[in-house]
Amino acid sequence: MPFAISLAAPTDTAQPYTALCFTRLLHHWAFVRALETTGLWNFRGDESALDIGSGAGELSLVLAERAAHVVALDLRHPPLDALRLWRKGGRCNIVHRARLDEFDEFDEFDVIASYLGLRYADIARLKNVLGYALRCGGRFFALCPRFWFEDGEALEPAERALGAYAQLPPLTPGVLAAQLESARLRVIETPPLTRQPADVARSLRQDPRGWARELKLPRAPVARILEISGCAEAVTPTGGERLLAALGLSLRDTVPTALLAVEKV
Repeated sequence: MPFAISLAAPTDTAQPYTALCFTRLLHHWAFVRALETTGLWNFRGDESALDIGSGAGELSLVLAERAAHVVALDLRHPPLDALRLWRKGGRCNIVHRARLDEFDEFDEFDVIASYLGLRYADIARLKNVLGYALRCGGRFFALCPRFWFEDGEALEPAERALGAYAQLPPLTPGVLAAQLESARLRVIETPPLTRQPADVARSLRQDPRGWARELKLPRAPVARILEISGCAEAVTPTGGERLLAALGLSLRDTVPTALLAVEKV
């Protein structure tokens, strides 16, 4: 039975692949490389992949380099620039869909990923999406704000300010596990995300090969974090700027991200 789903849609329109967009492409590449170097997912080359909240399509491009088929799922913005760039190179393994029930090429996906494409509210209904779309043994990876999952002194001041404004209680692994268990989904434990750079450097000197066990996740712009955390004022640029000013933040500020990893068993 088809399951209609359209998760968070980015508000920014697709842009030409300028230097700024290329920088974003590198961030998405770093996200996927973190999965590969830590052994959370190793692409064979024959997988089908779903990019939730694909936006301009940077993550779809990175996935299409590794997987056989990629569906870019986004309600409002087809990744036109990414599709043109990919097809110019003779590749055609990316398709765009606005809703999950619009295609019938793939019944289930081996890997589902989202780069800042999930809203906080979507986490509660995530088991419905993954229960329908994720193949048994497949994995789901989402880059999310760190303060969605942690609290306390480990957080940076900007994270604490955003969390306090949004009034979001942290989703601990135990809470998530209880929500997902009924759909045969389990949260995968990931490497620690709160280590300071000096601690990481020290561990690398002691164990030169230890870099493969560290998640090198990109930081995220606070304006985007406000959007996906459900802050209504952040929908418009002027509203977002006023809100950030009230929180003592600016559009140039970024915050750490965390990885949510789930496996269907």
